[in-house]
Amino acid sequence: MKMLRMKCVLIAVFLQLCFSAHVVKAYQFGDMLEFPIPDNKLPLYKHYAVYVGGDETVKDKDKEQNIFEMIRKPTPGCRFDTQPGPFTVNNYLDGQHKPQSTADMIRTIEELMSDEKCKNYDLIKGNCEQFATMVRYGKAFCYQKGTIAGPAAAGVEKAKASMGRKKRREASAAA
Repeated sequence: MKMLRMKCVLIAVFLQLCFSAHVVKAYQFGDMLEFPIPDNKLPLYKHYAVYVGGDETVKDKDKEQNIFEMIRKPTPGCRFDTQPGPFTVNNYLDGQHKPQSTADMIRTIEELMSDEKCKNYDLIKGNCEQFATMVRYGKAFCYQKGTIAGPAAAGVEKAKASMGRKKRREASAAA
């Protein structure tokens, strides 16, 4: 009887540990963070930033700052900021594009911070999602998936890709 009681206690302890444990995902440098606009089932748009917390050193970033973002208000431009989280990580292009190394992401951030583009928010050519994807993948994209703005953003991306192909054809024809 003692043995049965001991087994029951061990099983109960084991089950308690199983049910009370939960996985906490640590954010990785370069993760794209998504901030949907609340109050809507289908948000108008999503704000994106890049997680830059941790031990990595980035020029002009204070130790407590954990995100890099492009904002429109109050003052347009790129900035480091401190947000408490929790964050929604949305590295939605990882299946199509390889993320840059941490060193390359840091280099991209530092280049963006010294660039004139980083001082001016532009909905078409320089928005938060484009800066976040530029840091993570080395190339700017804007799809705004799952938002009201998504179809328009996808149309702009498709037009940019088409123009790029046309320029490459013209360049190869001229060569």
